Amino acid sequence: MVPVPEEMAEQVFRFLEYRERVRGQPRTVRHASEGEMNLDSPMSKIFLGLDPASRALLALVSQATMENEKVSVSEAARRIGLTEREALGTMLELNYIVTEEGGPPFAMLTEDAPEHSPDLPVWDQRYFVTRAEIAEPVLAVALDDDFRYGPE
Repeated sequence: MVPVPEEMAEQVFRFLEYRERVRGQPRTVRHASEGEMNLDSPMSKIFLGLDPASRALLALVSQATMENEKVSVSEAARRIGLTEREALGTMLELNYIVTEEGGPPFAMLTEDAPEHSPDLPVWDQRYFVTRAEIAEPVLAVALDDDFRYGPE
């Protein structure tokens, strides 16, 4: 058992409830465009309640995660029609919303590239990442339109 500071007790409790609901979820999911939607997952419900920019970013990063790929901040921003700054702000807002809805504290993060190149911009060397336990239920309900936002 680990002691939890009083001010963190509610957040820890919500996260533990989320983890308990996620356990037992089927490990195989299908893309919503294939006709099957799993609305039993807490992350699926949270995803469906997000604004279009957050949905696009989370869907894109989830897809990359499930394909064992990484998408840079610059590439993600370009593909969904945002600036890098807007994409990073969307990530922060997304993490706040997911946490408030009882999900994990960090649904999406950024990580450095293994090796840095002085020739590349910094946002080409940072990647958005998420975990499979978040990506699977998101992709189970994501529609093709969820992968786009903004001007095409």
